[in-house]
This record gives sequence, structure tokens and C-alpha cells, in this order.
Amino acid sequence: MENMNADKISQSIRSCRKRQGLSQDELANRLHVTRQAVSKWEGAQSVPDLEKILLLSRLYLNGRTAAHYPRWIY
Repeated sequence: MENMNADKISQSIRSCRKRQGLSQDELANRLHVTRQAVSKWEGAQSVPDLEKILLLSRLYLNGRTAAHYPRWIY
């Protein structure tokens, strides 16, 4: 079960990063982590901590209409 969740998280991080047109380096710089950390997240070798998950959600939701998302996301 734990591995399945890590796989889903890794796929989400990778697909959202690519949709935003960011390299792993660019994403790492925005999150103040190393490129290796992003690579591990995308490879399901580790998962980001809660603070980084919140930063990722803000980054990936940027530019979208707030009406499409529940208030708790912000």
C-alpha cells in the first residue's frame, strides 16, 4: 500500500512538472531542494515532506481558477 501511494505521488509530481514546462533543476530551485531530491520523488525512492507538498500544490495550481478547487487547498 505504501509503495502504491509513493508511485502515485511520483507520477503526479513528474506529470505536473512537465505540464508546467519545468526541468528537475528548475523545480528544485523553486522549492529550495536539490535536483537529486526531485529525482528521488519522481522515482518513488522518497516522498516530499508536507511543507514541500504544500509548495508543490501552490506551484501547480498557479494560474488556474480558484473556483475549480476547494477552499482548503489554498
